[in-house]
Amino acid sequence: MTLKDGERLSEIDLTVQPGWSVSGTISGLRSTEHVVIGVKDSESQVLTRKRFKNGPYTMHGLPSTVTILAHASSGHTFLKEFRDGNKQDSIIDFRFDAESTLSGWMTSGGEPLRDISLQIVPDNSAALTANVITTESGRYEAGRLSDGRHTVHTDTGHSFEVEINGNTAFDIEVPKNSLSGIVRGERTRNPIGAGRVTLVMSGTLEDKHPVEIIRRVGSDGTFLFEGLVSGDYDISIEHPHAETVTGRINISGPETVEMEVQCANTQDCLEGSPEDRRFAVSN
Repeated sequence: MTLKDGERLSEIDLTVQPGWSVSGTISGLRSTEHVVIGVKDSESQVLTRKRFKNGPYTMHGLPSTVTILAHASSGHTFLKEFRDGNKQDSIIDFRFDAESTLSGWMTSGGEPLRDISLQIVPDNSAALTANVITTESGRYEAGRLSDGRHTVHTDTGHSFEVEINGNTAFDIEVPKNSLSGIVRGERTRNPIGAGRVTLVMSGTLEDKHPVEIIRRVGSDGTFLFEGLVSGDYDISIEHPHAETVTGRINISGPETVEMEVQCANTQDCLEGSPEDRRFAVSN
């Protein structure tokens, strides 16, 4: 809307957003790429999310304590946290034009680890954070990183420091700590597919990196966690037709658990509501 000098408006609703604003410039994206900038509050709830290409951006009405994430379609992420609060407008530029790489293999006892999420975090807060997942063969590769010291965090709780300089190779070997299991119906002992199992490590790791891992239950009722840090874990299973089953287990090597749910309907939670639940561990 454009107003002429002295022109007056009536019957117009105006929305005033309290808070502060962030703005800056996005650069280094390829022609087919875009970036989504999201804002999360202190409870990790997404407040707003917008999509941009190369060029200027602005986001208004931010609360005091937020985390700003710029996630590129290439899989790379910038992250800026305001944990101590902020009330002044800020300028944050997001550059995706770094050219160094980090690649290697992730193994446990010499065997490849697949579907492990790695977060590669630079010591330089102005540089790019990359998020990658290991392949079926245990291979990972992250590109467009800056040179310098980085910390590699795995979603299974391990952390490693690495110095990136150009195309850098870095293989990761972790102890053979794993958790495998099966979910069954208590009445029929049949495997129950669907649902998900969550592991949360009790206490806090030395580097303050949280450990919460989620795996889907297969159609045969089985699940598998590999490459874990030794320690005590809270374990839970969520199923669309059963109450959440919970328990605790110590993992210091290959461990096996069996989790049982019972539903009012004999079709193993395909319908009906649960009338009982039990958690059992078998080593």
